[in-house]
Order: sequence, then C-alpha cells, then structure tokens
Amino acid sequence: MIVKMRSKQYSMREKICVAWEHHQALEGHQKDIFKAEEVDHKTHHDVLKRIQAKHKWQNSSEEDHKMIKDKVIEELMAK
Repeated sequence: MIVKMRSKQYSMREKICVAWEHHQALEGHQKDIFKAEEVDHKTHHDVLKRIQAKHKWQNSSEEDHKMIKDKVIEELMAK
C-alpha cells in the first residue's frame, strides 16, 4: 500500500511540475506578445489559445489525441 501511495504522489508531483512549466512558458509568450505592442486583443487571445493547445497536445495521451481529432472532425463537418 505504501508503494502505491508513493507512485501516486510522484505522479501528482510530476503533473504539478509539468503544469507549472507550461504556466511559465505561457507567461513568457504573453510578455513577448505585449512587448510587440502592435498586437490587438483578438490576435493576442488567438496566439495564447494556440500555445495552450500545443502544450495540451504534447502532454496528452493517445486516447486524448483521438478524442481531440474526433472533436475537430465533428466541428469541421458541422461547418
């Protein structure tokens, strides 16, 4: 039982570290965007969404990849 708890704690700790790294990366990108000062709010929002999607994609499982692909296909079919 102790072994299971350690692996679960490690998993949570690892997830927290990855989330923190992504948060810092997003903040860095956001600062770069604001430095340009030529970017309007919509463009800024779109860039941040793309960065978030990239990080989610890189750190998701294959099941999540399939779900994301299916969702995109459904949205394209609806258009």
